[in-house]
Amino acid sequence: MEKSNIGKWRDKNGTAVDQLPAIPPEDYEGSFAKWQTELIRMGLMKDGDELCDIMISRKVYNSLLKKCEAE
Repeated sequence: MEKSNIGKWRDKNGTAVDQLPAIPPEDYEGSFAKWQTELIRMGLMKDGDELCDIMISRKVYNSLLKKCEAE
């Protein structure tokens, strides 16, 4: 994905996609380690990456939140 000039990301087809930083919300009830482990498992984060540098779609964010808080 490449950054557009309107603050959204565009996928390979040129469709604008809202992206969120991969940072858990303030009221997150799961463990921080679980959050990072899931990002790594999903191939979205590598060791040494900073969460604030990773952008994910709202759909992925909500799925990640649901999965990490369920356990």
